[in-house]
Amino acid sequence: MRPFGSPKTLERRRRHAVGLLQQGLSLREVARRVQASVGSVPQWRQTWAHGGEAALAAKPVPGRPRQLTEPQGEPWLPLWRNGAKAYGFSNELWTLKLSTMM
Repeated sequence: MRPFGSPKTLERRRRHAVGLLQQGLSLREVARRVQASVGSVPQWRQTWAHGGEAALAAKPVPGRPRQLTEPQGEPWLPLWRNGAKAYGFSNELWTLKLSTMM
């Protein structure tokens, strides 16, 4: 599952993780601090080792462009993370109609 956050936010997380590894922290400790899986951290380290800082950069995300800016979407994140079922709806599919009912 793709983590939450904009591509730039995820890039900052990868860069922070590599910086912590350079300080000598363990894979598990780095994963805990950046809230990532233990399997992701060595991948980021390897990516950085082969491509340097540029390899950690955010890449374009395919698909339809966002309708909301990051600041506009921020208040909705807890709602989306909990899922529609947590609010009494029959499935996890968020629709505009459901969002306006909240």
